[in-house]
Amino acid sequence: RAGPERAGEAEMALAEALERCALLEADASRFEAEAREAQGQVLDLQEALQEADDVAVEARSRLVSAREAEDSLRAELEARSSAVGEAPRGGAAERRDVEEAREARRRAE
Repeated sequence: RAGPERAGEAEMALAEALERCALLEADASRFEAEAREAQGQVLDLQEALQEADDVAVEARSRLVSAREAEDSLRAELEARSSAVGEAPRGGAAERRDVEEAREARRRAE
């Protein structure tokens, strides 16, 4: 009698172990799917970060160009003013040139 009773207990224990294994396999499959999804999100974020970095590099380049254009216009204004013998201030054309330089800088920023 002890043999059949023990066999029954062993079968029950085996059935419970198999059930736990099935649950663990389901959990593992779910975790793998979640990991794949997270990996995809990481790749998307890396791509977005690269795009943002590219935009920042382009913006910096435009800002440098705008500053160079502004400096060039200022130098030209000073040269014109010196050639005419005036101080580098006033004058509608000069104000317009300075405003154009500022506008170019704003567009670049």
